[in-house]
Amino acid sequence: MVPAGKGPAALIAFFGLTCIALSITIIVLIAEELYPGSGYYQVYYPATNSYSPVFYIDGACLMTNNSVNVCRYGYAVGAIGALSSIVLLVAMCAPPFITVLMSIFNSIWYLAFAITATVYNNNIEGDMSIPQNIRMYNEKYRRDVYALAWTCFAVSFVSLPLALAIKKKEAQHYEPEDKPMAGTAPYPAPGAGYPPASQPAGYPTV
Repeated sequence: MVPAGKGPAALIAFFGLTCIALSITIIVLIAEELYPGSGYYQVYYPATNSYSPVFYIDGACLMTNNSVNVCRYGYAVGAIGALSSIVLLVAMCAPPFITVLMSIFNSIWYLAFAITATVYNNNIEGDMSIPQNIRMYNEKYRRDVYALAWTCFAVSFVSLPLALAIKKKEAQHYEPEDKPMAGTAPYPAPGAGYPPASQPAGYPTV
């Protein structure tokens, strides 16, 4: 089924593809930069063009300052978000209410992670009990991850009114067109009003 609104449908499809790409990017950034294996690392300081002393990381998630593993949460958000965005694209050929539901799900899904990642990043940057080297190690990528999550939330949220507009147009498209217009007399029932008063006697009955 082709959606009634081609313009809104094209935007929703574009937003869906955007979320797929950004979700994969979130997974890659966490895996490569924020959830490293155990080993020795250094921090580069661009302002002074120098490196920190070598320090050891035991493979902990660098997106949290407590026992909550925000990195694994990010993996789940990226994987399920990409899958739900694929479903959103497929839903363009289904009844419009499915597109509405998927837009609502994506908005809530990405919003929850965007808030979580932002709060934990602020906690890490303000937690003086964490060694400076670890606090600063790949802090740029922490910010990138929550920025990508906010972007996915924004495009998913914008998709919702577009999906509702498609649903409304679809409903109008299938409204019956043979209803009597306002102010006109309804169609006479079969056999009612016959024969007309102007017809001579003997007019055959219906």
